[in-house]
Amino acid sequence: MTEKDIGFINRFFTGEHWSHPFTITKSSLPVEPINPIKISGSKKSIAIITALFTGIPTAGILSVPVFFLASSLMKSWEISQRKKAINLTETPGPHRAVPTPNPPPPSPHANLLPPPPPDGIKIGIRNLANTCWLNASMKFMSSTDFWDPILVMPTTTPMQAKLQNTLKTYITRMRTENKGYIGKKDAKILEAEVNKLIRDDPMIGGQMDAAEFFLCLQRVFQYPSAIDLNPNNPHKDFYQSTVVYKSNDPGYFHPPNADTADPLIKISVSYAEALGDMPLDPATLLKKRDTRTFKEDEKNEAAPEINYTTSDYPLNLPKTLHINFSRVVGVEDERGRQKFTEDGLMEQVRCNRPLALDRKGCFELIEYDRSNIGLNDSDNWVIRPTKKCTYQLTGAILHGGSDKDGHYTAIERTETGKFIHHNDRSVNEMDADEAINRCENNGVMLRFKRINDIQLSEEEVKEIIMNDSALW
Repeated sequence: MTEKDIGFINRFFTGEHWSHPFTITKSSLPVEPINPIKISGSKKSIAIITALFTGIPTAGILSVPVFFLASSLMKSWEISQRKKAINLTETPGPHRAVPTPNPPPPSPHANLLPPPPPDGIKIGIRNLANTCWLNASMKFMSSTDFWDPILVMPTTTPMQAKLQNTLKTYITRMRTENKGYIGKKDAKILEAEVNKLIRDDPMIGGQMDAAEFFLCLQRVFQYPSAIDLNPNNPHKDFYQSTVVYKSNDPGYFHPPNADTADPLIKISVSYAEALGDMPLDPATLLKKRDTRTFKEDEKNEAAPEINYTTSDYPLNLPKTLHINFSRVVGVEDERGRQKFTEDGLMEQVRCNRPLALDRKGCFELIEYDRSNIGLNDSDNWVIRPTKKCTYQLTGAILHGGSDKDGHYTAIERTETGKFIHHNDRSVNEMDADEAINRCENNGVMLRFKRINDIQLSEEEVKEIIMNDSALW
């Protein structure tokens, strides 16, 4: 008997074949598909008709075993055809060369994804009712290779592997297909995987949102790693800052401390700031100026409490900067306390103030020297600025609406400088001024690329320090 004959006979005696006579197991195929594979309608008909004709002269005694034996044979036929279709049979022929006895080792880059297309993503995604946030997130993720390490890293659990395979499949489609959109059936597979991810995350509690999606991914895949998060050994691709303390009471000081490296930086505004109407400077928001109180001596209950003004200063400005702008803020009463509704829910309001970008979608940040921090004459810590970096907008997730509802879309800036607006199934080129304006006013997740960095002169260093009240 041939190997093919043995294959379909062995399959006949498996419980899986008897429970699913027309379904081919994924492991039987050389390339594992996402969805279960069923044999064609014509092969089903052959198996059924064979069983019926066998049952007539035998009073139905042989109908059942003949049916399952015939369906097993049809599966072998289907597998053989699929192998030929992807050129994986060992039969020489005009469609391929005879395989060499010693094939070359697999490429170390075999698991890498195709790069984002230089001229932009061209296909849309079907909205399944309230899945616009997921569609926008997938476009935002697909239009950069920044998040690709999550999709090719080794997995340690079945849940990680399944989610990674699903994301990899859809991102590959968006980067390689040139027309159409991902339809309802395929979009449901993606939605089910991601919704399960968010529902099972105890730190989110089932809320479905673009920012939460990326935070979930980081937690599930433990990305960045503990090594990347080490403040003393920061990852060059991630943003890192240090917190500098300025005492509001003479004679006291608190040493600065470095934050962990982070691929996604969150910025927010206070309730009072949200009610304004002037544009918000991203560099100022990233400083996260705040007030903190510490006891002079934590071990002494009678020690006085010292007030400090804190500010964040960048120690590492990466090539790609991801910012999550939390536009929804809590409503406060006249004493600065959070207000609640009659149902016990937090009252919230949306901040509609735009971000301050120039007409090319750029803003500037100053990087500071981690090895050059010291006390000044007034017992405050001074950190030395080293270079000025310019960042340019390359993508965004937009949210239009209120603090309670709205619609998510995405903006992509291609390598050729075009702006593309992704709105579920719709993919359209957009005027640059309109695209930047929408990102300024509705951007909740923004991606920037560092386009230059300039070393500061000694005069510029002194001017920056003198003009920064947090350092004096």
